[in-house]
Amino acid sequence: MFPQITVFGREIGIYALIAIAAGMLVGVILCRRISKLGFDDNDAIILLLIAAVGVLVGGALLYALTNIKYLPLMIGASSFEEFTHYLGLMFGGSVFYGGFLGGTFAGWLYAVFKKLDKVVYLDAMAPLIPLFHGFARIGCFFGGCCYGIESDFGVVVHNNPLIPEINDVRRFPVQLLESAGEFAIFLVLEMLYLKIWRPRLRGETTEMPSHPLCGKLFPLYLILYPTLRFFDEFLRGDEIRGFVFGGLLSTSQFISIILFAAAVCSFIVSRKKARS
Repeated sequence: MFPQITVFGREIGIYALIAIAAGMLVGVILCRRISKLGFDDNDAIILLLIAAVGVLVGGALLYALTNIKYLPLMIGASSFEEFTHYLGLMFGGSVFYGGFLGGTFAGWLYAVFKKLDKVVYLDAMAPLIPLFHGFARIGCFFGGCCYGIESDFGVVVHNNPLIPEINDVRRFPVQLLESAGEFAIFLVLEMLYLKIWRPRLRGETTEMPSHPLCGKLFPLYLILYPTLRFFDEFLRGDEIRGFVFGGLLSTSQFISIILFAAAVCSFIVSRKKARS
């Protein structure tokens, strides 16, 4: 693993570099799509920036919720140093689903405020979320976080200064498995997006697509990724992500079930509306 690199004497995390590069790639693609569809790409830039704030806040809040055990210790701290120590333990990380929900909520609020076409943006963003996440999971692999269970097949890490518990233990590379799944979801959604929106992207028409999956790529993502994540969690070895129901399910598995059910319900409701 290479959790950090030294640039001009300063340590920079590989995860941060990959996440920033992936975020810039997603931003460029989204802006080009929105522009080709005849909308102002400045709105896309602002929406992404606001969503990024939601990602940071939501990810940190859900991480803190999974580490709520430190709250009494933080409140009862006898010194400022002890208080900041437990504060760092409680808020010193991020959970994808928290960031996803926070970013989605923040972006939705901006779209409502600016009266943006939500179908256009949700369909455009749906393939880009797994594209970004796929690269981010590669960053996790290099950083050592979100590590897998002990396994006869896997990777042995030595001298990781940030996550010492993974050192000298062969672990399944679950980050790379999820990354491959994310890229597969990206390809499926991207092909569907181009099939649905190609005439509009090429300027052949200004009408909304009549394809039955138009406006449904985001719910489709909420079916595909939670399915991947639910089974992927069984191969995770880190305990810090949190568990519910006495350890029966991880926090992410519980959220995956809720999002999957909500997406399926949205398809059922839209199908009934279409019939009526």
